[in-house]
Amino acid sequence: MPHLFTHHRLPGGGDLQIMEWLSPAPPTEAATFHAAIVSRSPSVAALNDIFRRIHAQAIHDLPWCGPLDTNPANVMLAGICREQCVGTLFSMRNSCVLRRS
Repeated sequence: MPHLFTHHRLPGGGDLQIMEWLSPAPPTEAATFHAAIVSRSPSVAALNDIFRRIHAQAIHDLPWCGPLDTNPANVMLAGICREQCVGTLFSMRNSCVLRRS
């Protein structure tokens, strides 16, 4: 997960989250990551299980929740070569993550 420095609930139902700085992953690497998620590759099996479990709960609880977002722009880098997947679950910019050390 990206390092979360602070999280505050805002009036009206919003959230303010301040986390570590992320940079875009190379498009081919991001697309490869998303392809692994979609194909349920063994290399991301544990992460895929987490995504699917959280997404199923979100669909149940949140009427606005959409499909899993496979936008390659949501795969980010934190530091040196650590992939971060941001916004995959709800087709919006929430935080869900993959790290590669």
